[in-house]
Amino acid sequence: MHESNRTAIAGANQSVYRVSSCGSNDLGGYLCSVRNEAGQAISLPYTVARKQVPLIVTLRPEYQEVAVGKEGKLTVRHNREPQNCTYRWFFNGQAMSQQSGGSEIIVICNAGKYYCVVSDQFGHCVQSNTSCLKIIDPP
Repeated sequence: MHESNRTAIAGANQSVYRVSSCGSNDLGGYLCSVRNEAGQAISLPYTVARKQVPLIVTLRPEYQEVAVGKEGKLTVRHNREPQNCTYRWFFNGQAMSQQSGGSEIIVICNAGKYYCVVSDQFGHCVQSNTSCLKIIDPP
């Protein structure tokens, strides 16, 4: 039976209950009720929850050479909805800024090493690779 409303599940009358294709309607707690001539026993609840896919960086910032006075642009993307994430960029190991909902940063001619830490709404964090921005003289 489903724990939230204590109703019997149609067709669940064997010692094993299987859900072939689990959907959002199947999430929640389940109990097993067993009855015989001696009485009834109800199991402890078993919870079916949605497993979160790991937070993964899918587009990493890349090495760039930028002419003096020009702008470099570093981008990071991941496998979550952007509006549900926070981006903290680091320059030479020091935190620069924090943004929610965006995925890129404009770097104005500061040569050095950059990386980004992405956090999602579940508290998972992942760090991108470290990318270098090199300033070069114009041709």
